[in-house]
Amino acid sequence: MSKLSGNTNGLTPDFLSSLTNLANAVGGLTITSGFRDNATQTRLFNASDRSGKMVARPGHSNHEKGLAADISGNLASAHANASRFGLVFPMSYEPWHIEPIGARSMAGDTSNNTNANDTPVSDTGKSLYPKVTSKIPPILRIIEGAIGVGAILAGFIMTSKTLRTVAKGAMIL
Repeated sequence: MSKLSGNTNGLTPDFLSSLTNLANAVGGLTITSGFRDNATQTRLFNASDRSGKMVARPGHSNHEKGLAADISGNLASAHANASRFGLVFPMSYEPWHIEPIGARSMAGDTSNNTNANDTPVSDTGKSLYPKVTSKIPPILRIIEGAIGVGAILAGFIMTSKTLRTVAKGAMIL
């Protein structure tokens, strides 16, 4: 029995399969926001700060293509295991947002500040990871090179009560 709950309508079959496999591996996940039609994306964008950072502009969201989901559940484990299932959390400021690896680069979309490898980057094109990982002990930096920064960051992000509260509040949107 699948441990993925929430509305899966409109997600592409391959993405849904990968997300289901991840959910089963980590003990369960809930989709809090999956596919969005253009009208829903427009409504969310208009209700946001309209910068395009926290809510993508209509026509630029992978939610509209069935290639993105906002999830809740064991996010630390989901971050640590996502790449095993061809998935990535491409935006460091949205630790609940998951997509297939390469979804952004295939569409040529860097509107949410990711590079061709779906790695979060700054406005100048530099990776955000050096800023985020600067407090990670050197031994973990070696490990991050082998298993990916998302797996390392997941443990730090999910142990911070402040970030859990922020993420929980943002997932409700």
